[in-house]
Amino acid sequence: MEASVLLIPGLHGSAALFEPFLAMAPNGCRCRTIPLPTEGDQGPEALAARIAESFPRDERIILVAESFGGPVAARLAEHLSGRVILLVLANPLTTVPLPFPAGLARRLMHSRLVPSRAVAIVMTGGDRGLAAALLEETRSLPPPVLEARLAACARAKGSYIPDHAGCRMLTLLGTSDRLISPSTSRKLLAPIPNNTLVEIDAPHLLLQTRPAEAWRAIVREVGTLDRHQVG
Repeated sequence: MEASVLLIPGLHGSAALFEPFLAMAPNGCRCRTIPLPTEGDQGPEALAARIAESFPRDERIILVAESFGGPVAARLAEHLSGRVILLVLANPLTTVPLPFPAGLARRLMHSRLVPSRAVAIVMTGGDRGLAAALLEETRSLPPPVLEARLAACARAKGSYIPDHAGCRMLTLLGTSDRLISPSTSRKLLAPIPNNTLVEIDAPHLLLQTRPAEAWRAIVREVGTLDRHQVG
């Protein structure tokens, strides 16, 4: 791949959980993670605008984002115009997954009522080590930041991504996702022009639990791009 692969994390916003995915990257693939800013507005538009300020103008990009990072990446692709040759969304946030007020959701995430085994059931397909790492990263966020991101999740609706999807897309949907309904996401995202939808037997954290399958889909999709798009 001649383009840079830039990773946008989910709600926790850090690079900490991408190690399995990065370890499976093809030889010569240039990857880096873009942490979500913790200052200011935590909605997707504001986050995307701040991230876009740091991008080199001549860099061609494959954007890979998961969960909460999906709407951020879709808006970031708009800001970066023609520099994004492929937008890859893994189980992106399409609609509100849980109808909790943001303040209550934030308190629950810091509570013993939400142990790693419960997170493992919903998010990781039973991997309690990965679930514990996710909880640790999420709980390390300043409470106002976490609550603001949860409030942005609560505002999610069917147009959260489709209204901002203007470039070539690859959507990876985990058929075992217990957080966001795969059928709902499929219905919302499949009609988007220039979007290839690939289903993988995976939980919500697809890039961490099925990295090889995710890379195969990405490499296959890049192979379908015109030669002038990838150099």
